[in-house]
Amino acid sequence: MTWQFEKPNKSQWWSNFDEAVNTTLRIPVCLCKGCRQSIGHPSRNDHKSTTNLKRHSLNCMKLKEKQIGKGARSNSTLTNFFPSGATPLRHRANNQLVNDEVLKFFVSGNIPFNQADNPHFKQLMEWITTPDTSPPSISRKTVRKHLSTKAKVAVIDLKATLADVDSKISLALDCWTSRNGFAFLGISL
Repeated sequence: MTWQFEKPNKSQWWSNFDEAVNTTLRIPVCLCKGCRQSIGHPSRNDHKSTTNLKRHSLNCMKLKEKQIGKGARSNSTLTNFFPSGATPLRHRANNQLVNDEVLKFFVSGNIPFNQADNPHFKQLMEWITTPDTSPPSISRKTVRKHLSTKAKVAVIDLKATLADVDSKISLALDCWTSRNGFAFLGISL
């Protein structure tokens, strides 16, 4: 009995993948050298096409970062021995950082500030430990106060930015009133 092996495909996309076997399903797969994602092996499709490898290679950010960094450092660095999916180091939280992130959460999600007084949210905030002497105090009033402070800083920054511009600036203003009688002003630069 003679064994015949297919010649390996010389597609440029193969250099971005390692061949492996999914032991659970007992099928061949390709593992991305950047993000270690499992992609279906071309031998499993009818046309032996490397289109999936190409598509993943063009879209994988970790693979691109690795390729850019190849010129800067050799492949024998210590970082190559750690898993590519390692989580980044966490920031040291302080009360100011917690307050900023809570404000971003409420504003980006369009969440009513009175939800800061929700007992479950309060419990969650108590679990956050900071090196500051007191835990972060979050309530609807502190979130509103923090928003007002940030809005004043944003106005000052916008004025400084507009003062530095030497060209013409086009402003589009839109005013309207809500059902509750609150006046709104929309500005587009």
